[in-house]
Amino acid sequence: MDSQFITLSPVIPTDDMERDIKFYEERMGFNKVFDSTKYDDGPVIYAIMERDHLSFHLQFQYPQDMPNMNAMPQMRIQMSTIDGIYEEYRKQGLVDKAPTVTEWGTKEFGFYDLNGVAWFFHEDVE
Repeated sequence: MDSQFITLSPVIPTDDMERDIKFYEERMGFNKVFDSTKYDDGPVIYAIMERDHLSFHLQFQYPQDMPNMNAMPQMRIQMSTIDGIYEEYRKQGLVDKAPTVTEWGTKEFGFYDLNGVAWFFHEDVE
């Protein structure tokens, strides 16, 4: 089976999850479709915002870490299956760790490009 790209979901750092979720919902018309309280009883540290066929992720960062995170974006790409693209990137020497099945129902792997941008590829397994 060929690997097919489905979506690109940037991960945006934030030091105030509540403020940013409210902004994206009320000012930009996005809906929160997932947050980290689904698998953790603590405060929201991760959320997925969606509108129509567009989505992005919000990830909590401590204020002192924000300047570094802003300089290094993260790309999260959903695929029909990651096996083909994993093999392609493994052969290129980009990946040295096998894909991981996460507690939130994905199989994924990732690497950093030459500029320090994190690239994550995932498929739904649930």
